[in-house]
Amino acid sequence: MNIKKMLFCTMACLMLAGCSGSNDMTDPSDISADVLYLYDVKNGAIKAGEDWSDSGDEGFWLPVSDDVYAEFQDPERVGAWSPEQYFSASELKKGFKDGKIGTDSKFTWTVGDDGKISFSADKITERELFELHKWDKSVYNFKSLFNGKYVTENGTYSASSETPYEWFIKEWFKPHEYGEYVYFESWHDDSVYVNENGELAVKPTCRPSENRLFTIETVSRGTERLHALAHKSDIVIYCAGNHPMQVARECYDRETLALPSHQHEQIMSLPSEKLVLMLISSYPYAIVSESKHASAVIYSSHCGAEMGNAVYSTIFGENNPAARCPITWYRSEHELPDIKEYDIITSRSTYMYYDGEPLYPFGFGLSYSSFEYSDLTVNALDDCIKISVNVKNTSDTDGDEVVQIYFSADTAPERISKLCGFERVTIKAGETAKLSLEIPKERLEAYSTVNGRMEIFSGKYSFMAGASSKDIRCTADVMISGAEASFRKCGETVYCKNNDSIFRGPLGFSNAKNDWYVKFGDWGGNVSFESCQFDGADHMIVYASAPCSPARIEIICNGSCIGSAEIPPSASWDDFHEIKIPLEKAPDNTVEFNLQGMSAVYSFMAMKDE
Repeated sequence: MNIKKMLFCTMACLMLAGCSGSNDMTDPSDISADVLYLYDVKNGAIKAGEDWSDSGDEGFWLPVSDDVYAEFQDPERVGAWSPEQYFSASELKKGFKDGKIGTDSKFTWTVGDDGKISFSADKITERELFELHKWDKSVYNFKSLFNGKYVTENGTYSASSETPYEWFIKEWFKPHEYGEYVYFESWHDDSVYVNENGELAVKPTCRPSENRLFTIETVSRGTERLHALAHKSDIVIYCAGNHPMQVARECYDRETLALPSHQHEQIMSLPSEKLVLMLISSYPYAIVSESKHASAVIYSSHCGAEMGNAVYSTIFGENNPAARCPITWYRSEHELPDIKEYDIITSRSTYMYYDGEPLYPFGFGLSYSSFEYSDLTVNALDDCIKISVNVKNTSDTDGDEVVQIYFSADTAPERISKLCGFERVTIKAGETAKLSLEIPKERLEAYSTVNGRMEIFSGKYSFMAGASSKDIRCTADVMISGAEASFRKCGETVYCKNNDSIFRGPLGFSNAKNDWYVKFGDWGGNVSFESCQFDGADHMIVYASAPCSPARIEIICNGSCIGSAEIPPSASWDDFHEIKIPLEKAPDNTVEFNLQGMSAVYSFMAMKDE
């Protein structure tokens, strides 16, 4: 393996189509999983007694030693005992014959030939051992070492699932600490318990009781096995990420961009100089410390059965990757707006408006080759923009470069840059390729909140060629003719959905209007409109509603309130009242509505008295 080449690949993205084959790398958890067994805390105890006797329905006594006896009771009558006192039914029978029962015996989860889980084991074998897979959202999978199948629920539990795949993940266990014990909730939030037949089953959630309390004993730790392998290996390839059918599905939102804590801890514990991080996931992670710690990072989405071969070819230099990130990788979830915030300009979201330093920007991706850009030319024609640029492969390795063209306009709505074209080109080592692109003019359009439509604005446009949205190599300017700046005028209806900034106001849909409006919760909010020329206006007609109790609207211009009114209660969100608000002076430039209380606004119109 060429280590020097690997070090170039700080973040190489693989975008691979699935095809038939045998090398599957879709489950990154197995290598580092803990191996453990679980036992029930209810079903037996060692107890001192005087005589070996039959006590009828209360249970029976067996001699263990000269002064210690074992009591086997009905599972429904047994009390809570300390963990070291449990024993299995098979050991009870053995003790009956030879008068000996081990004090460390336990009722353990055991897998039968049919996969069914029960609680009778006189010793720990593969039938009692499980791999523990931890995922985001604090959920576990248990995978039996006996038959290699996942523990799944269908009224009772069995190790019978090849892999979690269905819409409902019946292989989920949701752990909760309860003193020195743990209790589990099922995938549908019912309680996991031991039924009267000694089977692992589910019942409606209730207070933790003895037959739903368990302990987990780790037999082999995945981290320790990783360290042992890493110590004797020249290169460590650690596979991290998510399972696409468990924590990357519709209806399950992440609370953080961080890797699961156990993956993070294992990565950071491995030797940095020999670590290659293979990240297989459905979405970006904030791998800030992990990327610094690893010598190389390779990313791939969930691909097909040939993924293993593709990763192997890339790591060992047989494939020179050239895919690019189609999304910005942020350093933390704290850089993101609220999940219900749709105003990407105000929230400075997406690559077009984000002005921070991302972990990996939109369009980023490395290869084993390096490239230089030069001689960018731009010509504006009637229907397209013609662009040419020279790209030179400055490395000793043939490779592909994805040339990306971005633009910004001084008269269009505020934007850092926007992708308008790209092309992947193969360039041999040391050679230069002249790349020519035609960008359709409609790709330069921006939404006009004043006119409520997409438009090309007249002005100076800057075109940029680069390797990502943050790695611009060449820039050229050109003048383009289009729509001139427009303004909101007196007597024209302004629909609030076409606002320029909004705070605490998501959009709602009115069935009555068959259109969108701005709505605010109990705390109210603000919505503003730029490019206003309301010369001579002395009042404003606002269509607003207050679906709970009276609310209030204030009209703000240049930091001062120039008009206000109460919004009377409405029958519903879209039961809009026509409210006339006198103005102290004609508003101009930017007009802001300050809504106090639960309310909604649909439209408004600045008017002059007749």
